Amino acid sequence: MSTLNDYSSLQEMDFKDLDQIANETAKLFVQNDKIKTNQVRNVFGEIVKMRTEYGKKKKYEDIRRNMILLKPKLAYAAARQKGMRSFKETFSILIDLVESSEDKNIAVERFFDFSEAIVAYHRFYEENKK
Repeated sequence: MSTLNDYSSLQEMDFKDLDQIANETAKLFVQNDKIKTNQVRNVFGEIVKMRTEYGKKKKYEDIRRNMILLKPKLAYAAARQKGMRSFKETFSILIDLVESSEDKNIAVERFFDFSEAIVAYHRFYEENKK
């Protein structure tokens, strides 16, 4: 099974691995870390804003600042609730993988896809936990 640490850039991740990693990661967020839907949605809201801005011109440079500054927001959330530490680590790795990608536009699209998959799988596992 692949993990995010197996990649040196996000552009090289294929969609099958993206799906599998997002699925396993979301399952751990629910089962081990007890991360609630509203916590995921708070971060995803920031990502949706970036995606909207990115969609206007399809240029990573237009959202790079917000992407990188998502890291301190994640750190703040992790400081407030220990369960968010793995969430912070996951998204910090994703941001670093975007930054290390040669084609940042492909990488940022994968970042958005991965984020969306996390939200969907998180919802699935959260609902099935009840």
